[in-house]
Amino acid sequence: MSLALRPRERWALLIVAAVIAATVLSVCDLLFDCGCRPPWAGAASHCNIHVAGPPDCPLCAGDVRFPVVAALMVFGAAAAIVAASRRWRASFPVLLGAGVLGYLVVAVATGVVLRAL
Repeated sequence: MSLALRPRERWALLIVAAVIAATVLSVCDLLFDCGCRPPWAGAASHCNIHVAGPPDCPLCAGDVRFPVVAALMVFGAAAAIVAASRRWRASFPVLLGAGVLGYLVVAVATGVVLRAL
């Protein structure tokens, strides 16, 4: 079994990556109530990291967390796409749904972990 992504898996991951890029800051706000907005509405310019004192958004605080979490979200989406494609021979819309679901599962799990720290 090859570990390389098949063409339809690549296309699904590309589309889901665009969804992640467009929604990651909105998900950040949903998880941490920090004030982040979609990229077209000001992005992190409304985040509570721009206000002196705590609480600071754990993703936007400027350390290594955001890039690590973003990579985990993309990996979760890719894993879900590959699992759906190879286990069930799913249609392309199902691959997209699996990718978005994988992204959201990782996002919520990350939110739970970061809130506990």
